[in-house]
Amino acid sequence: MVVARWNRRSPRLFPREARWLLGTAAAVYLLILGGPLLGWDKVGTTGWGITWNPLSAYEELRQRTLASEGAYLALGPSAEETVYYGARELSPEELEQARREVDPGDAAYYRYPTTDGRIVWIDAYGHDVDLDKRAELEAVPPPPVRTEPSAGLIVEEKIVNALLFVPIGILAFAAFSSWWARLTTGPGLSLAIETVQWAMAAGRTADTGDLLVNTVGSAIGVAMTAFASLCLGFFHREGARHHSPVIAGEDSLPV
Repeated sequence: MVVARWNRRSPRLFPREARWLLGTAAAVYLLILGGPLLGWDKVGTTGWGITWNPLSAYEELRQRTLASEGAYLALGPSAEETVYYGARELSPEELEQARREVDPGDAAYYRYPTTDGRIVWIDAYGHDVDLDKRAELEAVPPPPVRTEPSAGLIVEEKIVNALLFVPIGILAFAAFSSWWARLTTGPGLSLAIETVQWAMAAGRTADTGDLLVNTVGSAIGVAMTAFASLCLGFFHREGARHHSPVIAGEDSLPV
């Protein structure tokens, strides 16, 4: 709203100032987000990786949410004597997915609570454990189960990425009169950041998912400023209409 008001009050001066602010912000973003700010010695030490799948973060989140929440209890030295205890209640669909994803090399038995209040025991091949073996497993005190926090960090990271590019969209709206320039400034800056990350090969890969999230954040900034400008224009016209001087004799009635 503040940017839209300044842009309306100084339609010639403010776009130049906004372009200067936008250029400064772009340089800061490239330095902090593109380069390894505290690890320049790592430049060129890793491979040049690109994550082409824009939904890779969602898939990683789904896998961690399903598989990483829980704890293992080793009853012996091998995986055949290891029990996995899930922490989160699984829906019927998630339970079927868990059956498909069990691994004999990971654990011999898996225990999952379900959303309908049951406890399900399955073996390393996704089959239900027989009653005798289940009674034996339930007699063993379970380990303390902790939730893996890294799954939530994925969501927080993407939200922060989007929020970082909202100001870029706001400044782009004020800096340019062309909608094409306004809408492509954010994606262009994001592409430059991902390219720098890829070229430096300092342990950070270029990610099309980040490009998509940053584009959404920039578009939100443009949309917010456009909406604020429309509202200011509407209020300005309404105020001018209500406070316009009345022409003498306009309201007089003929006798």
